[in-house]
Amino acid sequence: MEKIIPIASNNAILFMYEKIMASKQNVILVGLEPLTNIALLIEVFPEVHSKIEYISMMGGGLDRGNTTLLPNVIFTSIPRWQKMFSTPIFLL
Repeated sequence: MEKIIPIASNNAILFMYEKIMASKQNVILVGLEPLTNIALLIEVFPEVHSKIEYISMMGGGLDRGNTTLLPNVIFTSIPRWQKMFSTPIFLL
């Protein structure tokens, strides 16, 4: 039977921070649009860099598939995206 983990916080950024920092291994974050919570996590808690293996982003395609989604995702919060892209974390 799958273990059910109760939600410990109603704040997504704090929840991610607590779970990432408690992990014994580095984590891989898989972000679905618009990635604002991940960008805020990195901005508010820069110490998570050392615990994140990489971030896999899903948000559309540049030249095929859903080409309208990716620009909308990125440009909804340009300063936070710039902060996220300037971190040492590998983005996939």
